[in-house]
Amino acid sequence: MNEINDGGPAFPREYVNGMSLRDYFADSAMQSIITNWSSNSLADKAMQKKVAKISYELADAMIKESEKESN
Repeated sequence: MNEINDGGPAFPREYVNGMSLRDYFADSAMQSIITNWSSNSLADKAMQKKVAKISYELADAMIKESEKESN
């Protein structure tokens, strides 16, 4: 079974981890994507799922690339 690397906590604090780095990257990617699309297209449920999928794919690619640089 492949486990998704979430990159650890995005903003770690003592006793509180908050969102994962993966979620933070996906959120940032999603914001960039939706600024270029009309609100009409984003009302479509299929388009919402596509944006979410692409956002997490970009986040996973960013984490994977950062792992290469740290080795």
